[in-house]
Amino acid sequence: MQDKPKTSHTNDQLNTIFSSFLAANPLSKIKRIAIDREGTKQAVIEKPWGDASVAFDVPEDPTALSAILNDLRLPSRFSAIWHQDTKDFEVIWTAYALALDNEEVRHAIPVDVVLLLSLIS
Repeated sequence: MQDKPKTSHTNDQLNTIFSSFLAANPLSKIKRIAIDREGTKQAVIEKPWGDASVAFDVPEDPTALSAILNDLRLPSRFSAIWHQDTKDFEVIWTAYALALDNEEVRHAIPVDVVLLLSLIS
């Protein structure tokens, strides 16, 4: 299989285009991942929030995406979005109780939050 990039930008070019975002979010990296059996590679920004289960696809024209991301910081400690330009802070959360019997969820949540959820459920 021969690598067929889905975007014409090199990783070095994408690192420059997203330099502000990558500087503010040092756990994130530009990477190419295979998206089909023919070897087509898609550029992605991997590990936003330091979370390996999430990646942002980089479109052929990354201008709009870079304009948005370059003003964001994604603090992994809070699973949040901090808009550096407006200073708005958006926290990603749910009002629904989490199933604490789920091993993955239980170990991902800080102990004090688990105790709080146990008290209110």
